[in-house]
Amino acid sequence: MAIPTYDKLTLPLSDGDMTYNKEKHRYVLDLDYAVYETGLADLIEEISIDGTNDNALWLMDLVSHVCYEYIRSFKDSRFDKRLTYYLAHSKSMRNAIKKLMVDTLIYTNQEGGLFTGYVTGINLQEAKNITTMHLETVVSMVGKQIVLNYGLGEREFRYDFDVDMDNYEVTW
Repeated sequence: MAIPTYDKLTLPLSDGDMTYNKEKHRYVLDLDYAVYETGLADLIEEISIDGTNDNALWLMDLVSHVCYEYIRSFKDSRFDKRLTYYLAHSKSMRNAIKKLMVDTLIYTNQEGGLFTGYVTGINLQEAKNITTMHLETVVSMVGKQIVLNYGLGEREFRYDFDVDMDNYEVTW
């Protein structure tokens, strides 16, 4: 069975909200949309160097990368291609990813968010491991709920679907 018709995109969609990166197989928030949804124009201006948005675009890519890896942490690795296809072609998953990335960007600005995933987890002053460091700290409580509400946090897929192999190679 294919992804239900009401939920299917024929190809990964790039619009004013997100762009699909065909090399990395994931959506990335468009900068203008991210600024509009988060109100973080000051952050974007602050990290921009020499009037370019290169650092801000890098941040959008990093948010995408971290969100996708967080989602993948719930699925068995044998489902990776199916998951990638599903995230790229499902309207509701596209919406969930967009919400998760916007929330992660807000959380990152407020609490350090996704950068906590790159912390060593070692307290150097006391020379011991911090055992409370987990991957789940890269997204907020709201982000975790988005993942749960849309079924991204489930080990199995909600739908039994086949990957369209005819478009698989063409699209990716």
